[in-house]
Amino acid sequence: MFTVHAIAQRVSRPLFDVASVKAGDAAGLQSFTLAGGRFFAENTPLREFIKYAWNITDWQLIGAPGWVDSERYTIEAKKPNAGLNIRRDDQLRQMMKSLLADRFSLVLHKEAKNGIVYALTVDKGGLKIPSLPFPADPSAHSGTQFNRFAFVADHSSMADVALILSQRLHYLVLDETGAQGAWSFVADFSNGDPPDVQYLISQLPGKLGLKVERRTGPTDIYVVDQVKRPEPN
Repeated sequence: MFTVHAIAQRVSRPLFDVASVKAGDAAGLQSFTLAGGRFFAENTPLREFIKYAWNITDWQLIGAPGWVDSERYTIEAKKPNAGLNIRRDDQLRQMMKSLLADRFSLVLHKEAKNGIVYALTVDKGGLKIPSLPFPADPSAHSGTQFNRFAFVADHSSMADVALILSQRLHYLVLDETGAQGAWSFVADFSNGDPPDVQYLISQLPGKLGLKVERRTGPTDIYVVDQVKRPEPN
């Protein structure tokens, strides 16, 4: 059963001071970086910008035309220097939503669907990693990633950790740790190439003091109602 929620497009959101949107090269090197108040992504599919703006995983976005994945764009934008209290990149995501609505005429709606979800919680033995303060500049951390050899976090929130697990499990992972602050760790979970996600989950309690539990609950799905190729700058 679905519950549909409209996503209002005329919401007062912070805006980038300057933003450039250009066609990219499908054969070129893809990059997605944030440094010193400057957002720069090169040769990147539009889907990646949408996922970043709404902080969702690939499987949560449906209904997009094929060119959203096949065509590449280079976006360079600069945030305002004053008037913002940016905690990590939350407001940068809002700026990206504004840019996508303005330049790509993007309209989404959200549907809540009951299904399999996972919950990230603290194991009974407690967390085995120390909490750190968030850096004043969001660009001062490299984020969270799960590569071929390890699970790596650099000044990441537990919501970031849950998001990376969502991408690996292909199901929504809810952050129910209640843990505040930033977290940095490098945990080797490799037991093959590529690493097995179920092996990763089994090792979380012993290495990090975290656990992942399977449940049934609502999952948010984002449906593309409208999107258009941008006009040249």
